[in-house]
Order: sequence, then structure tokens, then C-alpha cells
Amino acid sequence: MLCRHFGICGGCSIQHLSYAEQLASKEAALRDRLPPALREPGGPVPSPLFVPTDVDAAAPRCFRQKVAFVFGSGPGGRGLVMGHYERASRRIVPVEDCPVHSARGNRIAFALRDRLARAGISAAGPSLAGPLRHLIIRTTRDDREAVVMLVVTRNDK
Repeated sequence: MLCRHFGICGGCSIQHLSYAEQLASKEAALRDRLPPALREPGGPVPSPLFVPTDVDAAAPRCFRQKVAFVFGSGPGGRGLVMGHYERASRRIVPVEDCPVHSARGNRIAFALRDRLARAGISAAGPSLAGPLRHLIIRTTRDDREAVVMLVVTRNDK
């Protein structure tokens, strides 16, 4: 599964790998951060940490229970866009669908973005006067419930 924003978007960096390789990469990164005593074979941390049910399976979609987006302005400083930062920059890549975010989280995020845009609420930034900074949504594993947090610069009530 390659997202149409992969490569420019800084949200995912290993989508080009097979699912089994993604899991191995995540495990290696985690083990590198563990204290040496926990990294030893036969130690308290089992190996492998992540075991795919089917190593030939495609990477799953909609698995991230945390949805995080940043707000910015559209071309010419007009309109409201929502997306992820471009890799290694503060430039916002507008996103219309994020295949790793939970389905419910995506639906909530894009519906909220559309309502905020219709209401004329704009993004915050160095040259922007609006209050909107970030949108964070946490969903339950079964995707039935969600908590939404809107990060703003001020509360205009």
C-alpha cells in the first residue's frame, strides 16, 4: 500500500517496504533504543516483538489509532488546508486521505476541516492570524469511539 502522498509527506517513511520488512524495521529501531541488558538474546524482551499473522500480507490500512494533522493556509494565504508536514520541513502537504489513520478518525478530521473552512476560521502561523494549529484524534481499537482535540492559539469563544 503506497499512499499517494508518500515521498513528500513526512507522516510515513517505510511504506515502500513489504509488511514483514516494516515490522522488522520497527523492531530494529525499538531495540536500538533499549538499554543493552534488555537487548540480549534470551533477555526479558522477546524476539521477534512484532509477528505478522501473514508475512506475505499487504501492509494493513487504517491501523493508526492516533490521527494527527496540522492546519495551514491555501495558495496565496487563502483558505484552510489540513495535512502533514513535508519531510524535513515546515511546509504543509495538503492531504485528502491518509490510508494509515483509522477510518473513523479520517472521517471526523475531514468533516471538521470542512466545517471550520465554511465557518471562515483560519490557521495560525508566522504570517497568519487565525487560531487553528493542529487536530489530534484518538480512536478506540474497534474504531467505534473517538476523542477529538483541537489545538488553537487562543480561545475567542
